[in-house]
Amino acid sequence: MIRRTAKWRMREDGSATAEVLFTWDGAHLAERVDSGAPRPSAARAGWVRR
Repeated sequence: MIRRTAKWRMREDGSATAEVLFTWDGAHLAERVDSGAPRPSAARAGWVRR
C-alpha cells in the first residue's frame, strides 16, 4: 500500500511556499503537520485510533 507522506504548495519559480507532512499508523492517518498554516493552533492535527 502506498501512502502520501508529504505535499507542497509551489510558487511560479518552483520554490515551496508551504509543506504538509503526513504520518501513518498502518492504514490510518496518525498526524498531519502544516508548515503553511496561518496560526500555530492550525498547524498540527493528530488522531487517536480506538
